[in-house]
Amino acid sequence: MSEDILAKIVRMRREDIERLGLNFGIEISEKREVGHTEFLGNAGAILEVKRASPSKGDIAPDLDPVGLATTYAEAHAQAVSVLTETNFFKGTLRDLIAVANLMERRRKQGLHACAVLRKDFLLFEDEIDIAYRCGADAVLLIARILDDEQLVRMAKRAASFDMQAFVEVRETDDLRKLKVVTEALGESAAKTIVAGVNSRDLA
Repeated sequence: MSEDILAKIVRMRREDIERLGLNFGIEISEKREVGHTEFLGNAGAILEVKRASPSKGDIAPDLDPVGLATTYAEAHAQAVSVLTETNFFKGTLRDLIAVANLMERRRKQGLHACAVLRKDFLLFEDEIDIAYRCGADAVLLIARILDDEQLVRMAKRAASFDMQAFVEVRETDDLRKLKVVTEALGESAAKTIVAGVNSRDLA
């Protein structure tokens, strides 16, 4: 049986982490240097910063993350989703840092600032720490690629930083995992867990 695209993304990501570390060789501040905007604290659009995708290939190879995120903020988007996966989406943590810094400048100027979501195929708890230090307000956790225990640990780590976990569900078993993680977080789940259905089967 051939390897599906989701399994391939995860496998290659693990290989990159083994070779480069969880920061993918990018220099990251030891502490968070920007403020916080609650992810989906208000109704509004989530708009993406994405250069490519597995199905479409290059979408915007010369994309300027700051310029695009500025356009989104000026349109009063509620959140900006920044792809940081390298092999198939051609994003990096540098994009996340740049967008988070932009939103901090806008906050200081009294302008509308979007929440920032790190969108990636996160596998390890320490990646939550890295996302926080890079300025993310929320992290995508894909239920399909995480077992129950790891999903709970990662959601709890996000909550410890006052970040939201955006839990992506696709299959019936993902709904079971969502129930597990919300029960594990108890009353705090209402503030720290956001669920979204992926209508497309990436595998």
